[in-house]
Amino acid sequence: MLDRKTTNATKATVQSLSHVVRAGYFGSLSGLASVPKWTLAPSILLAIGATSLAPLVIERMTDHGYRQWTRAIIFAVSAVYLFRGGMLWWRG
Repeated sequence: MLDRKTTNATKATVQSLSHVVRAGYFGSLSGLASVPKWTLAPSILLAIGATSLAPLVIERMTDHGYRQWTRAIIFAVSAVYLFRGGMLWWRG
């Protein structure tokens, strides 16, 4: 079992690499012209803000609490994706 800081660092590293690969792949297919320019500044500010505030939250959590919140968030996101996929499949 890894502690919450090691788990978070591992997830952050893998997700960052995933974003770089995804940006390279989809950026080469569609280009940046398909992304509205007004969305870039808020996206960058939100990313910087979340990255700055995350350590404050994680420092106050226990390893057990971190695992509980992680499971709950993953479950909620998965439920939304399954529901959305089911609705798209049902409608054809």
